[in-house]
Amino acid sequence: MDTLSDLDELILRCRGTSAKAYIAEAVACYRGGANRSAIVATWIAVVFDFLDKLKELEMSGDLNAKQKLADFEKSRAANNWKASLEFERQVITLAQHDFELLSPVEALDLDRLLQDRNRCAHPSMSSPEDPYRPSAELARTHIRNAVVHLLSHPPVQGKAALDRLLKEVESEYFPADPETATEFFKTGPLARAREALIRNFVLVLSKTLLRVRASSVARKRRFAALNAVLGMYTEQGERTLAAQLPELIVTVPDDKWYRVLFFLGYVKRSWEFIGDAAQTKARRYVQNAPDEDLGKFLPHAMEVPALRELAIKRLPEASVETLARIVSPDSLPEVVHEAINRFERARSFRTSEKILEFLVLPLAPVFQKTEVERICKAFVTNSQVTYAVGIPNLLLQLFQAMPALTKSTKSIWKAVFDILEGEADSISTGKALHDRLRGEYGF
Repeated sequence: MDTLSDLDELILRCRGTSAKAYIAEAVACYRGGANRSAIVATWIAVVFDFLDKLKELEMSGDLNAKQKLADFEKSRAANNWKASLEFERQVITLAQHDFELLSPVEALDLDRLLQDRNRCAHPSMSSPEDPYRPSAELARTHIRNAVVHLLSHPPVQGKAALDRLLKEVESEYFPADPETATEFFKTGPLARAREALIRNFVLVLSKTLLRVRASSVARKRRFAALNAVLGMYTEQGERTLAAQLPELIVTVPDDKWYRVLFFLGYVKRSWEFIGDAAQTKARRYVQNAPDEDLGKFLPHAMEVPALRELAIKRLPEASVETLARIVSPDSLPEVVHEAINRFERARSFRTSEKILEFLVLPLAPVFQKTEVERICKAFVTNSQVTYAVGIPNLLLQLFQAMPALTKSTKSIWKAVFDILEGEADSISTGKALHDRLRGEYGF
């Protein structure tokens, strides 16, 4: 981006109307070679922006902001120039310490602006024989610092902004998906967040997710918030994860280590940032964690490419309820095979119904002729499937969910039809499926 268009962009980034007008004046002075005037106008923009921020904070109920505005207005109304100048000298200190709008480095940059503004505006601070002549580069740096450090940001930063963000995430109305959470954050403190706020928000969310017990709904809201901020500020967020995750994971006790798998499953690139020791422990955990913990971590381990093969090997040990959390039209072939294998080997009526409903039906969109053949064969050969009361209606749902396979699977469904035809008295719930197959194929 060239210098001129860069300056135009800085003008557009100003939030307050008054501050924007003075920054536009400062840019015009800079372009005309009037560098002293550019610096003076920049400082005036800072003061007006700070006053605008105090007004916003006052409207949100900040009593300190209300008091500072009242003091300023009292001095102005009484034409007390000494008090007004004292307020102006305190702007940077107030912005940094009272309202946490500036970091120490940012405050130092703006203090240099104030010093240079005094050199430019007060003849007594310069030698009459050698007046102060700031360079164009200095004027441009001050304009940039003013906008980037203060004028482009909302009036909530620092601890106040972090507290507000965390309170919003804990609200029951905060979205549980990253896309909606991103839209939510675009109008709050994260809209133009400083790196310190991004870092602290990512760190607190990560600590909470790894260390604090929470309901599944609350956990999803926190993961949505974390993924949203990582999407908005990828470089800064991932830098924080790379620096902090290894230390955070060390503090997770073994009996709560499934939380690490939650984290790895929900935060897609987090595996890259946990360090070699944690990666080794994650592999061993997936391999050796007790069967009763499979439901806690297996669905999330399946989402991590580096752990997927190890997780697949434990699929046969998982309960139906655990597998039900994994199956979807995007499931791996190994998951599809395991679901149908469970159905083929069902050892009770209720088990066969549960497997067909919760493991097999959700996979219907990905089935090919081979999978349909295995399912129908199980109905024909496994009595715990054949005579289960709920199976015929579930098979009817399966048939209806695969219209693309209707023609190619006619001979396969014929075997099912024959069983229903010959066992009409024993399979009293099979009439709807029987009639549908007859109507579709003319059996």
